[in-house]
Parts: sequence; structure tokens; C-alpha cells
Amino acid sequence: MHSSQRCGQPFVGAYIESMLTILATLVATLTAASAPKVVGYFPDWAATSYSTAKLDFGKITHVAWSFAIPDSQGNLGALTGTKAKRLDTLVQSAHAQGVKVVVSLGGGGSSEGFAYFSADNALRAHFCSQVMRWIRDYKLDGADLDWEPPTKADTASLRKLVVQLRDSLGPDKSLSMAVPCSNWSGRWVPVETFKDKLDWMGIMTYDITGEWDDYARYNSPLYKHLDWSIDWSFSDGMNYWAGRGVPKEKLLGGIPFFGFLFSEARKPGDAITTATSKTYKAVTTMLSQAGWTVHWDSLAKVPWASHATQGYLTWDDPRSVAEKGRWLAANQYGGAIIWELTQDWTLPESRPLLDSLWYSLKSSVSLQNRSRTSWSPMRSGDRIRASEPFDLLDPQGRILTRSILDGKEQIARIGQLPHGVMLLRRSSDGEVVRWMNQ
Repeated sequence: MHSSQRCGQPFVGAYIESMLTILATLVATLTAASAPKVVGYFPDWAATSYSTAKLDFGKITHVAWSFAIPDSQGNLGALTGTKAKRLDTLVQSAHAQGVKVVVSLGGGGSSEGFAYFSADNALRAHFCSQVMRWIRDYKLDGADLDWEPPTKADTASLRKLVVQLRDSLGPDKSLSMAVPCSNWSGRWVPVETFKDKLDWMGIMTYDITGEWDDYARYNSPLYKHLDWSIDWSFSDGMNYWAGRGVPKEKLLGGIPFFGFLFSEARKPGDAITTATSKTYKAVTTMLSQAGWTVHWDSLAKVPWASHATQGYLTWDDPRSVAEKGRWLAANQYGGAIIWELTQDWTLPESRPLLDSLWYSLKSSVSLQNRSRTSWSPMRSGDRIRASEPFDLLDPQGRILTRSILDGKEQIARIGQLPHGVMLLRRSSDGEVVRWMNQ
């Protein structure tokens, strides 16, 4: 009996250890699957002027290097000089912080080659080998197909391309796809036949207005506002693809770090013939000038601004980005894509849109996103109340305001503070709680 017990102990110990290993792997897998993806596009034309050191790798899960552009024969030219060095630096920096880097293939205005080589078996195979060469040479983690836009004639070729890319990449590299947000060209993407081949789909839930439109609308309204002739929205785009059977966890909502200036318009719904794209940084610079009136659309959940001589602006600010992030989290979508990361750089160490997106995606709570803490400040109207002194800081740690004593409570007014993520730091021990000012 004692002998059999001694013989059984190593077996039992090994079994328990094995089960714990399996459980840990399962928990890690489930956590990774449920964690939101944030895929930020990084354009190669910015690589020479925007240092990769400015990227906040702590708030993205993937970087999409944009773009590798195929020609009609399926060739992808190799990078040389400064761009090659920047991509190498980007990959090294990202991998050091657990962030993956994928190559985005094609892009708006650069997708003409797809229709030719994807229809030919030999050229399609050649293109897949070119993609694999890029991935090997630059140590990338996957490929992002950005065929903009496919037509009815391309449907069969697109399906073949996705299947063959998936086979070429194998199980260890990701394959994703950027797609339009509506049925206008989305109907030519036969996703029902290859949704299991994709790790995620980035829904381009922006450019809902532009110079191609007859009227100035909103670039990316969360919801429609029929009074302004807004006939499509961010939520419509996400629900469209979910309605076609793509699992929600594979659908990432598109967050624009840009907007449009309509010089002929003064409000949404005005007739236009031209539009000018404006980065978030450019928008903030414009709005710092006299004469602009900023509005908030409480139905569409986006800002807009008007100027008597300069026109009408539509863009996303930290408040509207937070609304989108919370909506994605609450509706159990897989995360977000960003076009594009360099447009959010406003001041040294300031990325207000990225901050807003990251924290809002992690919680569907509308007013705050708290870390685990025993300290529980409360919000009442435009004030935050607590039992002891605290500071309000921006995400980079700069003090915005300090609490003052009001009777037996410490209060801080937030009505005039910027929308977006704020940090509440308790003075006694430095404990921090994150808040979303909206």
C-alpha cells in the first residue's frame, strides 16, 4: 500500500501539473481572444518625417505598414533606403513591446493591379510568393488585404486570392482585410465564402461624406441624423457586416483620425462640390483661430463646426471617439482600426484620440473606466467629488486642475476641461483612477 502510494504520487503530481498548464494556456487563449484589437495604420509616406518613436505601442495591438502596392503582374517592389530602415526600426520597437506588425496590400487609389493578377492562377501564386518574401525579409506577422474597391467582375478572383493567401501564410501569420462600410461596394466581397480564412476585418466606417457627395454630411457619425440628410453611419456599417454572418469578434470598427473641410457649406446638409481632408492636428489648429463655432450633435454623437467665411468642418474628437469605443465594447465587436496613427500627433507626448479609443474600448461604462481601487470618487453634474484631495491630469500626467475643499468634500469642476480621458490622482498616496470626461 505504501509502495503504491509512493508510485502514485509522481503520477498525480505530473497529472496536476499538466492540468494546470492546460488551464493556464486555455485562460491565456480566451483572454487573448476576448481582448480588443487596435490596429493602427502607419503610412510609408510618413516614415521619413514621423519618427516611430512617437508611436504609443502601449495602446495598440497591431501596426499595419501601408502600403505594399502590387502591379498587374503581382509584383511587390522591395523597400530601399530610409523606408526600409524605418520599417526595420518599427518592427523591432513593436516586437519589443508585444505589438505585431502586418503589411497592408493595395490601398485606396493603388489597387488597380488586383483585378489583373488575381484572375490568373500563375500570377496569383506569384503575388502570394511576393507577400511571403516581404514577411520573411521584414520579419512581419501577417498581411492585410486592402483591395479598394472590388467590383462585381472581381468577386470570384477575390475569393480565390483570400483562400490562396491564407494557405501561403499558414497558421502562424495573420490574414486580415479592410472592407467598405456599406453595401455599395461591400456586396462584391463574398465574405460568406471565406470568413473563416480571416483573423479580422477592418470596416472603413469613415469617408461617409466627401467631395464625391452632393451634400456635406458627417465623416463618421455613430448614428444617423435624418434632419441633416445623414443616410448611413458607423453603427450601420458594423451591423451590416455582422448581418452577413461575420462573427462580431472578427469585426473592427474604423476610427478616423481625420475629417473634412467643406468651404462651400456652413452646416451639415448644405450642397457642396469640393472637400478638403484635414488631419485631427490640422482641425485643432483651425479651431484655435477666431470665428469658429463648435457644435455637438447629440443624436449622431459627433462634433461639427462652422465659420462665416471658411466653411463647415466634420471630424472626430476625443468625445466622439470614446462614444465609438464604448459602442464597440458594449456590442461585443472585436476592436478598432485607425486611419491613421500619425494624424493624432498634436503636441509632444499628446495623442488624445488614441488615448480616448484605448480606454473606452476596455469598458462599456458610459462615464468612467475605473481601475481596481478602494478609492471611489463620484461625479455630480460638472463636478467630481471625493473625501480627500486629488489632482486631475491629462493622460500624459500634466495637471489640469486640483480639487478644492467644499464643506466636508473635495471637489473639482470638469465642465471646462477637454473631453476625453483624464486621470484622477489621490494626493495622499498617488493612487490613480481613469475617467472619461464627455
